[in-house]
Amino acid sequence: MKHRVYLSVAVGLFLVTVLAQASNEATIDQWGFSNEATVDQSNDLAESMSVTIDQTGESNSTEVHQKDSSGARATVIQGLSGNHALITQQAGTDDGSDGATATIDQDLSRNSRAEILQARAVGSSVSLTQGAGSDNDTRIEQDDTRQTTAKVAQENVDNRADILQKKAVSTESAISQTLGQDNQASIEQQNTEQVSSKITQEGEQNTAKVVVDTTNGASEGTIVQTGNRQQAQITQNNGSSATVADIIQLVGEDNIAEITQNNAVSSEARIAQTGSTHSEAKISQSNSTADGVEITQTDASHQAADVQQVGTARSTIIISQRGSTGARTTVDQVNVSDTTALINQIDSAGAVAKIDQNDVSNTAANISQTNSAGGIASIDQSNVSDSNAAINQISSAGATASIAQRNLSHSSAAIAQTNSAGAIASIEQTDVSDSKATINQYDSPSATSKIIQHDLSGGVAMIDQISAPAAIAIIDQTGYDHYASIQQINAAEAVARIEQSGNSHWASIMNSRSTAAEAMIIQNGSFHKAEISQINSESAHASIEQSGDKNHAKISQMNANASRADIYQEGDLNDAEIDQYGADNEADIAQIGNNNKALMTQNGIGGYAMIEQTGSGNYANVTQHGSDHYARITQAN
Repeated sequence: MKHRVYLSVAVGLFLVTVLAQASNEATIDQWGFSNEATVDQSNDLAESMSVTIDQTGESNSTEVHQKDSSGARATVIQGLSGNHALITQQAGTDDGSDGATATIDQDLSRNSRAEILQARAVGSSVSLTQGAGSDNDTRIEQDDTRQTTAKVAQENVDNRADILQKKAVSTESAISQTLGQDNQASIEQQNTEQVSSKITQEGEQNTAKVVVDTTNGASEGTIVQTGNRQQAQITQNNGSSATVADIIQLVGEDNIAEITQNNAVSSEARIAQTGSTHSEAKISQSNSTADGVEITQTDASHQAADVQQVGTARSTIIISQRGSTGARTTVDQVNVSDTTALINQIDSAGAVAKIDQNDVSNTAANISQTNSAGGIASIDQSNVSDSNAAINQISSAGATASIAQRNLSHSSAAIAQTNSAGAIASIEQTDVSDSKATINQYDSPSATSKIIQHDLSGGVAMIDQISAPAAIAIIDQTGYDHYASIQQINAAEAVARIEQSGNSHWASIMNSRSTAAEAMIIQNGSFHKAEISQINSESAHASIEQSGDKNHAKISQMNANASRADIYQEGDLNDAEIDQYGADNEADIAQIGNNNKALMTQNGIGGYAMIEQTGSGNYANVTQHGSDHYARITQAN
């Protein structure tokens, strides 16, 4: 049996109640002002319910209540301002109502309110549209639903849209706000499974917020904003698989984007900001695994990107900033494992990039700066194992790079600077084992390099400086299997120093075409070997100082104007060799104790040579060719 109600009035108040029919239909047409329409439909035997209400005018009010039915349909159409529409749909059984639909369309609306409430719905859809209006308020609430969709579309300014889904399974929700400003959109999903949500906003000073709390399955959240001074926030909790969050902000300034993910599996968080001056992007993840983080900021200035991870595993962080003058990026990781953090800054003068890692294992930290004059890059790692840190700066004049590692094992650090005038590089490692530190500087006038490794075992530190006129390189290592090498080529004003303490040292300094070059090696205790070679070295000076055990030393200076060479060795299997060719030579070898041997050759101009050896199997040899020779050998046994 079918029951139909058709009403058409200009002004009035109508209440329609339809009960106990197999198929119920109600239609109301109203025009004018201050109309009210209420329809109640209730029947657990009904195969379908249908309500259509059309109101034209202002300050109209409509309520539709559908209960205990499958396939319910409710449509409300309102025009002009100050209207209110409410639709409620509720199934009477746990099986829910199949295929229910609720639609509210408010056109040319201002100060209007629309609400749709659904409970126990399966396969239902909700649509709410407010067109060409302002100061409108909408709310959709779905409770205990499955395979449902909820959509809100609003145009113009000062609108508000809220979607709340509770105990929802396989649901989709979307809010679209266009041609406006000061709009607010919120989607909240509680105790849900397999849910997705999307907010799209155009204009200025809009706010979008997505909050998802899942009990099982995947969740997806997306916010797309175009314009200035936008704010976007996505929070996802307790995702068991495929937790995905995307925020895209286009063509604006002073935009803020934030993603928070907690207790999630296979989570991905992505923020993209284009042409967004003074914008900020922030991603926070905790107690999650298999994470992917990506922040992209392009074609704007003074952008900020921050990523924080606590208790995560198997994650990858990629931050890219291009054309972002004054960009700032920070990555903070605590108690993470099997992770990679990568910061890439291109054409970003004055950019700052920082990675902090604490209590981490099997991690990699990489910072790359290209065409970023005055860029600052720093990596700080504490309590790390099996981790790597690398900084690469290209064509970034005045750039600064520093790596600090503490309490680490099986870790390495590397800095490369190319075509970066005035660049400064520093690596410092404390309480390290099996570590390696490398600094490369190419075409880098005024370059400075520094490596310090303390309380380490198995060390190795290398510094290369090429075409670096005012170069300074320092390596300082303490404890066990050291090796250190400094190379300076075309490095005017170069200074190099290696200091190594306790056990298996070996050190090498090589300097080519090095005006005003100086080189020094100091090694204490055990298997020393040291070698300094300076070629075409105007104003060169070289010195090697080695103490106890298996000493060996070699200094060779070729075409070394105003040259001087010093070797001092004390204790055990000594050996020493100095070769100098040309200019104002001076050379000293002093060896005290054990199997001494000393050789010295000076070829031309200035000369002076001295060998002093005290104790054990002494041997000495001095050869000087041409000009103002003087030689002195003192041996005691």
